[in-house]
This record gives sequence, C-alpha cells and structure tokens, in this order.
Amino acid sequence: MEGLRIAASSEALRAGKFEYEMNLDSLSSGPAQQLEEFVRLKSGQTYTVDARTFLLIALDRPEQERLLDGQPRYLQVWLWNEDDPLHLGNNAEKIQQRWLREGFLWTEGATSIPIPIRLVRPKTLNKCR
Repeated sequence: MEGLRIAASSEALRAGKFEYEMNLDSLSSGPAQQLEEFVRLKSGQTYTVDARTFLLIALDRPEQERLLDGQPRYLQVWLWNEDDPLHLGNNAEKIQQRWLREGFLWTEGATSIPIPIRLVRPKTLNKCR
C-alpha cells in the first residue's frame, strides 16, 4: 500500500497532523520476482524514484479547498509493504535468507523526506454544478 500526505509543516507530518491524506493503488508496476527487478545498493548509496501521482481535491469541502490557498505546505510519500506478497504467509524472513549472498533484502516500509510544495488554485478552475 502506498499513499501521500500533506501537512502545514514537516513537524506536523512527524506528529501525524495531516491536512490531507490519500492512499494510492500503486506506485510500482507490481511485485519484483527476479533479482534483476530489485534495486541493489551498497552501503551509503541512495535510490531515487520518479513517480507521478495526483491529488483529488473536493472543492465542496472547505478543508480540502483550503489546500489551494498558495500557502507553503509539505508533501510526504509513504510505502508500506506489509500487505505485499512478500509478507503474505510470513515469508519475508525465508526470502531474506535466500538473498543474503546479495545483501540485506529490505522488507519494511519507507517514507520520503518532507517535500516543500505550494498549491495554487488555477484561475480557470470552477466548481461543477
């Protein structure tokens, strides 16, 4: 399961005080099965993922419409693997053992650093009636 959150500050994100939270179907193309499909990092390396997503903002809900006020906010993307096929049947530890020759297989979730954003309501955007 993946999702995104928006808060007024990075501190608010850490405290779980979100102004907006949405679960996404998937940011990936499916579970990796072969070694070539996994990202392999050496100690100290990082990995960057480019993903496109969307925000569904209901203009008839003031708490969501407020997000388009142009004020600075922070976006965070999170990935949680607990319901991934790797975890079904508690297979994660067995699979980790098979991958030891390659390194440690990360099976936990991940959360992005807070990303500063500013959402402005487009001038041509009108409420549907």
